[in-house]
Amino acid sequence: MSADPIPQVSVLPIPASSSLWSQISSWAAENRKVVIISASTLLVIGGVGAYLVSTRSKRLGGADEPLKKKKKKKEKKSPLEKSPSTLQEEIPEKLSPTERKSPLESEITDEAIENMTPEERKKAALTLKTEGNKAYSQNDFDIAITYYTKAIQCQPQAVFYSNRAACYTAQQKNDKVIEDTTAALNLDSGYVKAIKRRAAAYEASEQLKDSLVDYTAACIMENFSTEFASASIERLLKKIAEERAKEMLASREAKLPSPTFINAYMDSFREISIPDISDNASTGNLRVHAAFQFLKDRKHEESFVAFKSAEQMETNFANEVQSWLGTFEFISGNTEQALEHFEKSLEIEPSSSTYVKRASIQLEQGNRDAAMHDFSKAIELNSNDPDIYYHRGQVEFILGEFEEAISDYSKSIELDSSFVLAHIQLAVAQYKRGDSGQAKATFRRTIKSHPKSAEVYNYYGEILMDEQKYDEAIDKFNTAIDLERSSAPITMNVLPLINKAMAIYSSKKDHVEAEALCKKALILDEDCDVAVNTLAQLCLQQGNTADAEKYFERSAELARTEAELINAISYAEAASTQLAVGRKYPELIEKLSALSRGIGP
Repeated sequence: MSADPIPQVSVLPIPASSSLWSQISSWAAENRKVVIISASTLLVIGGVGAYLVSTRSKRLGGADEPLKKKKKKKEKKSPLEKSPSTLQEEIPEKLSPTERKSPLESEITDEAIENMTPEERKKAALTLKTEGNKAYSQNDFDIAITYYTKAIQCQPQAVFYSNRAACYTAQQKNDKVIEDTTAALNLDSGYVKAIKRRAAAYEASEQLKDSLVDYTAACIMENFSTEFASASIERLLKKIAEERAKEMLASREAKLPSPTFINAYMDSFREISIPDISDNASTGNLRVHAAFQFLKDRKHEESFVAFKSAEQMETNFANEVQSWLGTFEFISGNTEQALEHFEKSLEIEPSSSTYVKRASIQLEQGNRDAAMHDFSKAIELNSNDPDIYYHRGQVEFILGEFEEAISDYSKSIELDSSFVLAHIQLAVAQYKRGDSGQAKATFRRTIKSHPKSAEVYNYYGEILMDEQKYDEAIDKFNTAIDLERSSAPITMNVLPLINKAMAIYSSKKDHVEAEALCKKALILDEDCDVAVNTLAQLCLQQGNTADAEKYFERSAELARTEAELINAISYAEAASTQLAVGRKYPELIEKLSALSRGIGP
């Protein structure tokens, strides 16, 4: 199998399609542009899907189109292209030089204009516009500008300003384009061609957010029927997000992700054993011992600091120190630093666990072959390590290779049946393969063998929720929540709370209770990005774009990797743009609402 393309990989141990992570990442991949359209067009949490805007072949013209129609020729080019002919919606095809009049023949003085009647001014304006069109068609832009200016003096019309803006576009005078298209829109706020022309000028001037607002307004006005404006929105969101991400990455302090995230990763390996240290051990060895104790106690910040300190000391556990430093860098999203530490660890003393962890980075970087090679190296070192087969199964699951994943999960269970996540993932893989009955049987057996495991109930609930058996799913989530509270009330895994929120919203559309559950999750784990993203979606569903924007900005703060950061910023900017469109073009709000209901004009 080719190494590309590989989907973006989460290091969470349960990448089931029905899981929160999969639902949110799937929603993110498919709906980035939709966020900007309207709150009511977004994902209905729980699998109803995203509203797909219907496309129409009809192209909407400007509000004022007094010129003769062009002959049908090639498809209209992008307004960003420099060729003047691409920006002349109101301007006829080229005329031969013999058809053109001298500027002096049509000259109308300022004094003459002042003495005209309204009707005379109207006729003169049309004559001047026609002469301007002729000059434009021959690329005589300065002359054309003179005529359009005179036409505006006679009778200001949106089309005259827009035509003059076309001349300035050809001359790459973006400030003049913006000035004239704005004047046109002040006269006719629904003039789509002027909006798109101004959007192009804003983009050329690097005023990207203003450009994004205008392209979005144009999309709405045209009922999302033209691909160019939609593609421009996507392009601008990406560019804005990449620029902001670069700035944020350069300035933000390194920090570990949420406890929910860290615990999920740490729990995907068997229990950590603390190395034996003698009473008279060196300072370095004592620091390593402390780091492992912190790790076992789930004090991850303290453990990371202790391992960093131990790296600078003489110790008998240099390979473990490097491996765990790599682990912390990896879960923090610093893959290059993580790779350096893993390679140092493998140089000192190769271990199967370090190869397994490095394989996760290889896959995240899109290199499947390298990941599989690391798993093979791990098996060469210790073929009886059950973690190898479990994590290789995870890779195969992510790649959709469910038969192979089932085989590796089964091997992991054969070597150590006490590890509950292997049983859970086996059930989920069976479900993904299409064996719902077998998957549920595996879950039931696992509940019997691990009755106190909240994870079993949580992920069993996800399967039921995926089948839209919401009452049964909520029952399982409630059991998972109770078990989490009884075992670790302060550091409990909050995913069952969020899953319950999604099930309640999907089945009852009760956004109040759903939001309350997600906010409760954030009280317990303020850095839980799953809760933040779910709240953002719920806010959008209720038309609360302002709060959605705040949650997306928070999601950006929590992002581990550059790709996650760009994704989160894109949504924040999309929500911000929706708010800006509402302020700038309030008349479009009702149109958005109508389109989201499928009853557009």
